Amino acid sequence: MWQVRLKAPPFPLSDGTPSYDVAFIEAINNWNPLLGSIQVSGTIGPTGQAVAGDNLNTVSFSDTVFGMSFGSSTLAVTQYFFTGSPGSETFTEADMIFNNAVVFDCYHGPLRFQPNGLSLNDFRRVATHELGHSLGLDHPDTHGQTVVAIMNSKESDVELPTADDIAGVQTLYGVPAMGHLENISTRVEVGTAASVAIGGFVVAGDPVTVVIRGIGPSLAGAGIPGVLQDPFLDLHDTSGSIETNDNWQSNPSEAAAISNVNLAPKNPSESAIYRTLPAGSYTAILEGVGSTTGVGLVEVYKVDAGTGKLVNISTRGQVLTGDQVLIGGLVASGVEKVCIRATGPSLSNLGVQGALQDPTLTLYNTEGQQIDADDNWQDNPTEASQMVAAQINPTDPRESAIFTSLSPGAYTAVVTGKNGSTGIGLVEIFDEN
Repeated sequence: MWQVRLKAPPFPLSDGTPSYDVAFIEAINNWNPLLGSIQVSGTIGPTGQAVAGDNLNTVSFSDTVFGMSFGSSTLAVTQYFFTGSPGSETFTEADMIFNNAVVFDCYHGPLRFQPNGLSLNDFRRVATHELGHSLGLDHPDTHGQTVVAIMNSKESDVELPTADDIAGVQTLYGVPAMGHLENISTRVEVGTAASVAIGGFVVAGDPVTVVIRGIGPSLAGAGIPGVLQDPFLDLHDTSGSIETNDNWQSNPSEAAAISNVNLAPKNPSESAIYRTLPAGSYTAILEGVGSTTGVGLVEVYKVDAGTGKLVNISTRGQVLTGDQVLIGGLVASGVEKVCIRATGPSLSNLGVQGALQDPTLTLYNTEGQQIDADDNWQDNPTEASQMVAAQINPTDPRESAIFTSLSPGAYTAVVTGKNGSTGIGLVEIFDEN
C-alpha cells in the first residue's frame, strides 16, 4: 500500500490527467497485471512528506532525499528500509521522493523535449520506473545488459514495462493467473423506442449459465433520482426474442435458481432471467413497462465455473449528464486484457438518430480511483497500435478507447459527452485474453 501525498501540478497536464496522484495510480496499474503473488495499491491523501522509518510506503515531492541533495540529473529516488543481516533482509518500508526542482508533465508516446533541448519529463513513466525499484528491480543498463526496458537508468521513449522488466518481476513474484470477465453491469437513462437500454454479449466456447437482471426501483436506495420504476427484460439471440421477464419472481424455478446464486433483485418489480446459453451472440433489451422511463441498470453475470466465457459485452443507451451518464461496470476473475470503447459518431452510419458526437471514457477501480482515461482513441500511440493490430479500433477519431490489462477485481467505465454534450452512446468491453 502506497500513501500518495503528491502536490498539485503547476499547469494542466498535456494528456488531460487531472493530477499527479491519478498518474501514480495509473503507474501502479502498469505493474499489477504482471504480478503473481502480490498486488500494489495506493491511497490518495493530502499533500505531505515521506517520513523515514515510519513503516509507511509514501510517495511525495521534496527538495531533498531526507536531507541529502538530489543528483544533478536525478528525477526521483526510491529509498529502502529493511531489517536483518545481508542475505536475509526483510524490507519494512520504501519511500519514493520526486525532485521538487524538476518540471513534470504527463503524456504518452515518444519522449518530448523543451525549447532548451532538455527532455520534458513524463511523471507517469518515471513513477512506473520507481515502482519497479520498489518491487526489487535495478537498472539493467548499469549491470552490463543492453535491453529495452522501463528500468534502464535514463528516461526514454519506453513508457511501459517491457519483456525484460516483466521477466524480472515474474522471477520474484510468479506469473499471474489469467482470468475472464465475470459480469458486466451498465447504468443508463432508459428511454423509449431507440432510446431503450440495449445490452449485447457474446458467449464463446462451452455453454455459459448467466443471470441477466433489469434493476430500477432499488437504485433509489443508493440516492439515485428518477429511477426506472418497473423494468422489463427481453432476451434475444440472432433469431429473435427467446425469453422475457417483467417481475423476477414470476417464474418460480428461475427465481429459486437466482436466489441460490445470491443475485435476487431487492424489489419484486425488477426483472431477472436465469438461463444457460450456447456459444453465440445475445442482446438483452431493458425498457420500462408502459413506456415509462428512468435510470436503470442492465446486468449480465456468469454464474457457472465452466470454461465458457463472456468475450464481448456492450451496452447502448442515452448519455446525458449528472446521474444520467452511461456507466459500465465489469468484474475480472484474474488478470484480464481488455479493450474498452466508447462509441458515438459511428452509430450515425448505422441509422441511429441523435448519436453522441464526442464521447469521453474514464476507467475507475473498485476504490473509485481513476486508473485510465481517454478522449480520442489515437491519443495514446501504444494503445492505438495494439487496437489496430487486434482489429478492434474505433472507426471515428473522436471516439474513445482504452486497451489495458486489469488485475482481478471490479472496475467502472464512465462514458460522458465532451463539454456536456448528450446523445446515444455505446460502451463496449472486449476480452482479449
